[in-house]
Amino acid sequence: MRFSGLNPYYLKTALLREADETSNWSRGDAGRRLMGVLKQLETAISTAKLQHYYMPSVNLLSGLTWADTSELSPFGHVRCLLNSKAEMMNVLAE
Repeated sequence: MRFSGLNPYYLKTALLREADETSNWSRGDAGRRLMGVLKQLETAISTAKLQHYYMPSVNLLSGLTWADTSELSPFGHVRCLLNSKAEMMNVLAE
């Protein structure tokens, strides 16, 4: 199988985009920023569109098949984190 899951560059790209869109990165807002990154990733996977940070005309997800995006869409626990405050608090406490 050629697809091996979530590419670390996808995470980096979502983080850079979140940093561009949000100015408050204080320690007390770390959870909100993490949620913002996860939401960016969820949106990117659901639309199969994640623009390269430095070359916006390049879609990092353009080579993925429907099966690939289906495999990524729940991101393992990401959707659970987005929908469950208790799960998010468990992750942030670690």
